[in-house]
Amino acid sequence: MIVAVIDTGVDYTHPALAPNMITGYDFRDNDADPMDLTGFQNPGHGTHCAGAVGATGLVDGGIVGLSPEVSMMPLRFLGADGSGDLNNAIKSIDYAVEKGAQIISASWGAAVPRSQAAPLLEAVKRADDKGVIFIAAAANDGKNNDKTEMFPANNGYPNSITVAASGPADAKPSWSNYGTATVHVSAPGENIMSTLPKNKYGNLSGTSMATPLVSGLVALMKAQDPSLTGAQVRAILQTTGAKVSIETACNCRVDAFEAVDAVIAKKMVVVPAAATVKPSETLALSVLHGKAPFKFASSNSSVASVSDNGTLTAASNGSTVVTVTDADGKTASTLNIHVGASSGGGNNPNPPPDNGGGLPDPGQPGECPLGDPAICQIICQIKPDLPFCQ
Repeated sequence: MIVAVIDTGVDYTHPALAPNMITGYDFRDNDADPMDLTGFQNPGHGTHCAGAVGATGLVDGGIVGLSPEVSMMPLRFLGADGSGDLNNAIKSIDYAVEKGAQIISASWGAAVPRSQAAPLLEAVKRADDKGVIFIAAAANDGKNNDKTEMFPANNGYPNSITVAASGPADAKPSWSNYGTATVHVSAPGENIMSTLPKNKYGNLSGTSMATPLVSGLVALMKAQDPSLTGAQVRAILQTTGAKVSIETACNCRVDAFEAVDAVIAKKMVVVPAAATVKPSETLALSVLHGKAPFKFASSNSSVASVSDNGTLTAASNGSTVVTVTDADGKTASTLNIHVGASSGGGNNPNPPPDNGGGLPDPGQPGECPLGDPAICQIICQIKPDLPFCQ
């Protein structure tokens, strides 16, 4: 499996990473050297993410990533000063797709209008069209993404998995974004030990750290079954995840063993496993690893009905669970399918941590001293404690 790590670059000479690195590109400086250059605003963000995806585990005193035999493609569009250009992010996505990456790990984003993010969303759609799974950080504003849109996290395409952070006790850190409709899973993102440039290691926190853990896990799952689609992988992660009080589509934290075990055991799964739809909308359900014909049943037919071919039709606000029975009598169920506006969500007054991978909302106090709010947002992704990020 090839995972493209689109970020500040990667120190591809790091002993814990070097055996798993493949050729990448630097779209920031437009050359073939995607080295992670550190600076005041960048502690080695991309290198840290790469270690979580696929550090080898073979270095004494080092770390092991979620997929220690993966191939990692380093793609740089963010500089040592934390700044970057949207067009270079788009070029990075298109390069990853063209060069054969099956998974893209994107620990960055911005709270901008959907119209402004349109070219970026088109790039994610091109990845979706090619079957490339896109994994994105939910951001570190402590906000509900159902109400404050973050991009590329809120792209909405079936190939995408958006990740919130969980803490050591499976609680949501105050800074992690969340959302029933738009954030799909949570994963550990607090004080994560990983690789840093120049053969170093260190702890960083943020949805930036949770995202590559999921990217590495997805690579491990795809290594067992390369045919899995993003929608199928997301459904497996959600139905095998550990139940936690973190508001996502599954209210779950990913469980690596259970997810990989479900792939190997060819466990029957309903796809999608969780969703939020509006009244009168329809949702097409499919079954992975089941034997046709299938029988579908809705736990609350006044909220939504489901036909024999798996088409769910939303009727009124509420939640329902769909259970499917296959020809051999095996059953599988969705999690909650919500109809109506997504639940929950106010702004969290707690500030983000010192490191991590979301961007502050433009409405927060502080003036961008650089003249371009988009650049300030990218800088604040990596160094959210800067005065203009508050």
